[in-house]
Amino acid sequence: MATIAGASGDEIWFNSGDERVYFGTDPMAVVDPETNDVVTFISTGPTHSVAADSENNHIFVPVTDVGVKVFTESEDQEEESDR
Repeated sequence: MATIAGASGDEIWFNSGDERVYFGTDPMAVVDPETNDVVTFISTGPTHSVAADSENNHIFVPVTDVGVKVFTESEDQEEESDR
């Protein structure tokens, strides 16, 4: 167990595909569990949930009044859909 500065959330998801931990909050903290370092933050908007597909490493975040945001490895490749 560890305390990671800047990472919090009421839902935490480990993605075995990219071996990262995602903290459901805004901004979403992406953490390397080997080092307990924050890799990056992703601005998600108002949310607290997160899920990941370990086969293609897409990260799914439901956002109020938007739908579901789908994040890929690069934040620049963000896709949004109303699922």
